[in-house]
This record gives sequence, C-alpha cells and structure tokens, in this order.
Amino acid sequence: MRRGFTLIELLVVITIILLVSVVALPTIVTSLGERSVLSGAQALQGALVACRDAATRDNSPHGLRLELDPSLPPMLLPSGQIDPLSTLASNRWTSMATAPDYTDGLCSAYPAETYPAWMRPVTCLILEEQPGHWEQSGGSWVFMTNDPANWWHNIRIGERVRIGDVGQPLTICGPRFPETAGGLLSSEGFTQGVLPGTPAFTRTYTAPDGTTTTTASPQWLMLVNGLDDNNDGFVDNGWDGIDNDVANGVDDPAEWETERWTAIYTTGFDGKRYSISRRPVPSDVSRTSALPSSAVIDLTTALPAAGYESRERSRVPIDPTTGSVVIMIRPDGRPEYDLPWGVPSSVGLDRSWWHFWITDRSSLKAPSPGTSWNLLPDFGGAHNRVVSVNRTGKISVIDPGTAFDASGAGLRGRLPFIAIEQ
Repeated sequence: MRRGFTLIELLVVITIILLVSVVALPTIVTSLGERSVLSGAQALQGALVACRDAATRDNSPHGLRLELDPSLPPMLLPSGQIDPLSTLASNRWTSMATAPDYTDGLCSAYPAETYPAWMRPVTCLILEEQPGHWEQSGGSWVFMTNDPANWWHNIRIGERVRIGDVGQPLTICGPRFPETAGGLLSSEGFTQGVLPGTPAFTRTYTAPDGTTTTTASPQWLMLVNGLDDNNDGFVDNGWDGIDNDVANGVDDPAEWETERWTAIYTTGFDGKRYSISRRPVPSDVSRTSALPSSAVIDLTTALPAAGYESRERSRVPIDPTTGSVVIMIRPDGRPEYDLPWGVPSSVGLDRSWWHFWITDRSSLKAPSPGTSWNLLPDFGGAHNRVVSVNRTGKISVIDPGTAFDASGAGLRGRLPFIAIEQ
C-alpha cells in the first residue's frame, strides 16, 4: 500500500509556506505600490500631453481640473476656506476647455451714482445690466425690455469683460458675498448679488421727454482695472479672496487697492455691447478619469500657511475654497493659470513651475505644528513620483529619489524640487 502524508507533515509544509509568504509579502506590497504610483504618474503625464495636443488642434487652451479625493474631506476654516493644515489629496480629474465669450444683453455704468453700502462698491466700477430702452408709440414713451444679461450664477469671479471698444479688459471681482455677511459662498466662484436682509437694488429710468419714468432691478458686476494703481508691485492686490492683512480671515475692504479710472469710464455710458472672456469649463467630451486605486496626488502643503510656506510636496495653483486645481495648456504648449479671482496674488508668485507629487494613499501625512518641513516619511523612496510642468510646457515624470547625489544628502529632506528646477 502507498503511504499518504501525515497531518504533522501537512502542518509543517503549511507553516513553511506561511513563513515564506510573511517574508515575501512586504516586497510584493512595495512592488505593487510602486507600480501603482508609477502608473498614476504616467496617466497624469499622458492626460497633460493630450491637453497639449487638443490645444494645438483647436487653437484654444485645453486642460484638466483636479478634484479632491472624496474619501478625504478637508477641514474648513470659519471663513469657509480650506484649512491649509488639512491632509489634501486628488485622485481624479475632468477635461476642461475654453468657454465661448458671453455677450447676452446690454450694459451701462453710472460712476457718479451713490450705491448702497451693502453693495460694497468701494473704488471698483459698477457695471449694470441695461434692462430696457425707450421707444415712442402713439405719442407716448414706452419702456421696451432688452434681452436679459443673466450674469448672476452664470458669470464667475476672475473673468474679464471688454465693454464695446472702450479701453482694456476689466476683471470681474464681485458681487460675491462671504458666509460671514450672511450670503452663500459659491464653490465655483459664480457672481451672486442677493444678500439676505437687504432690499433689492432698484434704478429709475427716465424717458427722453424728461417726465415719463419706470423702475427696474438690474443685475450688476463689480470690476477692477487690472493695473497696479498704488505702484506697490501687485496688480489689484486685495481683490483676490485672500486675507492679505491677516486680520479676520476674509478679504475685506480695508485690504483693497484704490482703483483709479480714466475718463473713458468715469463719464459713464448707457446701453453698450460687451464681451466677457470666460474661465475654463468642462469640455464637450468631458469625462472623469481616476488614478489607480492606491495612488493620489498629494496636495497637503499646496496651500500657504504661516510656517509652512515651503510647499514641499505639490506646487500647484490650488483654489482655497474648492481645493481644485485647474491646469490649462496653450496651443504653443505653455501652461497658464486659471486665476480664481483674476489676479496673480490669488495663487502666489512662485508659479514658474508646477510639480504634482504622486504618492501612495498610505503615505499621506498632515503637517505637524511647529515644523516648517513636513516631507513624506518615504521621501525619495519607491512610492513617490513627480510630474513636473515648466513654463515652456515640458511635461516630465521624475523620481525625486534620483534628483540628489550623495553630496546632496543634506538637501534630500528639505528641497526636493531644487534639483528639478535647476
């Protein structure tokens, strides 16, 4: 008779298999994590290259909007903005394209008008919708309705308007009431001019006969001129949604640059055509793409905070309200910013390069209080890749661990991007 295996022999074999598995498992997990991160970096690089090709084909900027990982909701400050000490990561993106210009309706401006304080015009220019025009019928004047402008909830902060053939494009900076004022803060930055607890803004329109009148409630936009009026080196500083004076967590009138206007605008105008250059919107063929399951783009230190100005992981123009990052590529291959508030100070002045730090989700780490450098525990290891986009449009994937030689060990844990940028 043939003898079979005994129970003890089977248990010994199973034990040996388990021991070998325990020894090999970390290597296998590391290999899978490295493959996931590398695949994620290559996927992001490929998506950016596709945007560049689409921009060349259509002769119009194309790009991506990176969205926060829904499994990692950020902490919020009382102002409604994201706490810069939150753990932030993106694991998906949507295709973006340039929207067509917006031209609905007509506009007017009355610079000598004394507007209610709650409208917060300060020194900006108020552009009003022209709701109608006068026509004579049967010996009397009749107010005929124009096509509505429908700016609110259609037009976003940071978009630019050109009025007829007058002057340079102006930047739209409102109305957008913060939560602290009782309004709702639109996550997409849409203009909205209805403030709870205040009366509707109304205007009286007088017919050419000087006696016939009617009233209407036009929508309005707040505009700044796109110039450095006080010669401090910053364009429209204060009109950027940031608490520049670090006083109360909100962008308040005390911070706003005094806008100076030429006679073209101070004399006013009535019933003019206009054209608004839109910020990027999801493309017609837009779809959401995701990184491999364990790979993420680490945005944790992308938002500036006191003591954490290094941005030692990703360096990207992140929206402090939504946490999204919009990447647009021009037809010539160069990247351009989508400025949430239309002014450079809203994303900082260190944006000649974009660096997207791709890592494993298990490596995410929130900044530690009192520590200005908070690199990942395995910085330079197999679980990190950097997708880098420079100002000439070159898109590359870099292993940060190879960016330093032995003599640069002192910089290894502090300046992971310096060798890349040099």
